[in-house]
Amino acid sequence: IASRAYFVPNDEQKGYEYIYFPCRARISRKAQRKNLKILGIQNGRVLDIHYPSGNVIALLVHKLYKQELIKNMQDAGIKYIDNYDPINPNIITNPELQSLSIEEKTKLAEEKYNQRLMRALPFIRSDYTKKSVANFFYTQQLI
Repeated sequence: IASRAYFVPNDEQKGYEYIYFPCRARISRKAQRKNLKILGIQNGRVLDIHYPSGNVIALLVHKLYKQELIKNMQDAGIKYIDNYDPINPNIITNPELQSLSIEEKTKLAEEKYNQRLMRALPFIRSDYTKKSVANFFYTQQLI
């Protein structure tokens, strides 16, 4: 236990982050976790999986696992999307919503993003981790 004091992450390493990757199709979380396992990804470290827009998958991980995840995916020939913006109004592609203004699309994208974050929390298995993620989302003013 005393050795933990030497391995306390600095502020840049604390917290969680969604890492975005291109994908061909939306499949169930169970099937996606199976695919991640085949790629050598530790499923216990992937806290949430969702699809923020067409052909994009988001994986929620602790910041300390980010580089390992990116490396494993790149080793499999999958490059992460470095500059993906989940609240960009361009992700609203529903033809019925194309008449909305940029401001309205941005607000809708923000609402959808917030809903995805809130839906992620029940899927996190550990109560401690769930509370930690919820607290991080709250302190970052994401929810």
